[in-house]
Amino acid sequence: MADQAGVQYSRLSDEGQITCRTFAATWAGRFFEFARAVVPLACFIIAYCGVVVGTWFNSWSLLGGLGCVVVGLTFFKKGLQDGLMPFAEHIGEELPKKVSSAVMMAITTMLGIVV
Repeated sequence: MADQAGVQYSRLSDEGQITCRTFAATWAGRFFEFARAVVPLACFIIAYCGVVVGTWFNSWSLLGGLGCVVVGLTFFKKGLQDGLMPFAEHIGEELPKKVSSAVMMAITTMLGIVV
């Protein structure tokens, strides 16, 4: 198999290495995204409790819990992107073709209120 530059490569070795690097970089970026969001918030809560309440708490279980939050949020977002978003996009493309504008307004209003 050859790429655009005409370089020959084996499908299993070279593509597998590139895919693994890309996979690792993508997931590392996703984990870091949520770590940047969760860690400052946790630091603020710890500082607030220490200054206002007078009880400083930091332990290994707190760090483990923060790690679990980051991992859970990462997988949750990936699940939404791969599972729910394609379903919602399909509905958004097909529903206006099948119903009138008044029905679309009613459905979107109900979704806006309920969700």
